[in-house]
Amino acid sequence: MDGNFLDAILLTITTFISIPFILSVNILTYLVIKKIEALNKVEFLTDFQKRMTTLVVSVGLFVVFYFYKISNLEVLTLSLFISPISYNYVLKRILKMAGISYKSHDIKIF
Repeated sequence: MDGNFLDAILLTITTFISIPFILSVNILTYLVIKKIEALNKVEFLTDFQKRMTTLVVSVGLFVVFYFYKISNLEVLTLSLFISPISYNYVLKRILKMAGISYKSHDIKIF
């Protein structure tokens, strides 16, 4: 593969999506879910509750990023839809290899 081809792909990706937004959504969602589960002490959140938490965190960060002009509207909108997908197909596998999951009680966040 030619280095210019890879450079063009990376430039296109960073032009149309906001990596900081995607990472912020995934990390903050993880921390919020862990905190909610720590407060519940007994039961885990259902998949629907996790999805709603992700939605609330995503929309909140969307407003913050847009309000402070960290990214433009088009980039944030695309990144809003990519963030849960990036978690499911990339970050979840990395966390699993590291032995970290939502269901592990041995990790104390707060």
